[in-house]
Amino acid sequence: MEDESNLDAGVRHLHMSILNGMVKHQTSAFAAVKAGKATPLNQVIRVYLTSDQVLSSVPYPPEQPLACEAGCGFCCHLTVLVHPNEALAIAEHVAGWPAEMQAGLRERLESNVQATKGLPLATREVTNVPCAFLREDQSCGIYPIRPMACRRHHSLNLDSCIKAYESPTAGIQNEMSILAIAASDAFMASTVLALEANGMDHSRFEMNAAVLEALTNPAAIKRWKSGKLTFPSAEHVDRTGGLTPEVRAQYG
Repeated sequence: MEDESNLDAGVRHLHMSILNGMVKHQTSAFAAVKAGKATPLNQVIRVYLTSDQVLSSVPYPPEQPLACEAGCGFCCHLTVLVHPNEALAIAEHVAGWPAEMQAGLRERLESNVQATKGLPLATREVTNVPCAFLREDQSCGIYPIRPMACRRHHSLNLDSCIKAYESPTAGIQNEMSILAIAASDAFMASTVLALEANGMDHSRFEMNAAVLEALTNPAAIKRWKSGKLTFPSAEHVDRTGGLTPEVRAQYG
């Protein structure tokens, strides 16, 4: 019990130390984006670099090392929710692709949106729709700027990933590191709090719909900066941004 108590205290300390530091950093960064002094891509790259450094330092149990490897795309069939800055950053990044690649991406995004149109989120989450950015070799086409939700997801057991993919409705949960989850959640919570501080939309959206609208609706970034719903055509929207009342209470 004492070991568990110490672990819980360590997890809370890690979460809050990251949260406190990143809220200040992200609040300043979003203010710069809102003022037109930086872009969403500039902002997410800085946050992702920091998160990668933190997550790479998280210790994994020797008996359960990280099972994730390049070319393993089982988790790339899960539903991903993104914050507006992430979808806008992806669109900004994609704008530099050749026209043929951009057209192919739009087709995949539109296909995914149509394939799940009208489905409740709970049903959407078990449809095994492949990510629009998943390449034929099962690698990620936007790996350096993949969303925080993707960075958060990992596994300590490949078998559970395979079983979850083969039986998506069975409710199989991947084994993950609680320290990595705490660190990732702190980064995502800091995004919500920093966006709120700047009066910007902090909702989460299903990624395919969000990126598609970011690519096709020039008004999206203006809506985001003004606090309006950034992607009004998206079906699945979480207006809380994923921030739990418990975390909000701890921070405030």
